[in-house]
Amino acid sequence: MQVSSASKSLLQVNVSFVKSENMCVKSEAQVKNLKPEVKSEAQSDMGVKSEAQSDLGVKSEAQSDMEVKSEALSDMGVKSEAQSDMEVKSEAQSDMEVKSEAQSDMEVKSEAQSDMEVKSEAKSDMEVKSEAQSVMEVKSKAKSDMGVKSEAQSDMKVKSEAQSDMEVKSEAQSDMEVKSKAQSDMEVKSEAQCDMGVKSEAKSDMEVKSEAKSDMEVKSEAQSDMGVKSEAQSVMEVKFEAQSDMEVKSEAKSNMEVKFEAKSVIEVKSEAKSDTVVKSEAKFDMCVKSEAQAVIEVKSEAKSDMGVKSEAKSDMGVKSEAQAVIEVKSEAKSDMEVKSEAKSDMGVKSEAQSDMEVKSEAQSDMEVKSEA
Repeated sequence: MQVSSASKSLLQVNVSFVKSENMCVKSEAQVKNLKPEVKSEAQSDMGVKSEAQSDLGVKSEAQSDMEVKSEALSDMGVKSEAQSDMEVKSEAQSDMEVKSEAQSDMEVKSEAQSDMEVKSEAKSDMEVKSEAQSVMEVKSKAKSDMGVKSEAQSDMKVKSEAQSDMEVKSEAQSDMEVKSKAQSDMEVKSEAQCDMGVKSEAKSDMEVKSEAKSDMEVKSEAQSDMGVKSEAQSVMEVKFEAQSDMEVKSEAKSNMEVKFEAKSVIEVKSEAKSDTVVKSEAKFDMCVKSEAQAVIEVKSEAKSDMGVKSEAKSDMGVKSEAQAVIEVKSEAKSDMEVKSEAKSDMGVKSEAQSDMEVKSEAQSDMEVKSEA
């Protein structure tokens, strides 16, 4: 039943992305109808937003990993109960029960392998959809994630075995908030350019070329940072083997930094809001509602699974040393896959931070132009 619920949640996420894709294709057509200088600038920003959408795929995959782990832990609780019953029985009967238990373990492993295949297919589907989704989908997804963020932070205190997954999720949320700020800056900039139609076209072309040059510099810096991220990955692998209370404190500190950054983003958005931005947000409220509902359903299922996970964790002390070694190896293998994804997310994060600095400079330039 737990495997079917995980598959159901994945299907719901896929359906929500298909709906949001259909609702938001219009925004690409609106971008095409803009002036040439605005259009080229919006297209360069859309390239950055598509990378943020790939982070959404990583986030959904991390949630499905957590569900698979909770299922494995519940299976561990069933095994510990079977072992306590085996101690009461005779030695001949216990040998027979060990064989039947080994067969059930093989069935659980086959189910886990099928779940991994479903996860890889879902990942490829999410990557294809991320290329088709527009800038407005990134903004709506960031808003829904911020609404669920408080619930996710309370769950993070209990999930000691899935701390690396939660760190990836926290990084993805901060990336989405930075992208949301960049998008609001882009909308304000687009409105200002429409109002400044009196200025010469030559000056507008020079501004577009200057911003394109800045984007090229940001991309070259992001490529040079990829070499540094490989070393960071090896450090993360060492930390996984020696997890302690210090990791929980470090994670709480990073959550506080994310909250502070989100608060500053909200303040900037409230100051830059105008009637045109309000109309654009109202137009895409349907995308926000559908994606927020899918995220809330996934979170509620993960929260209900946490009770089973805590019980299974207390029962793990009864297991034999051989079974504990097998379970640790299985969890280490899945966490290594998540860490390889975290490497690509760290490259996107550094690029998003550089984009945020470029956008803040562009915003200050726009304030000078409005005063002129």
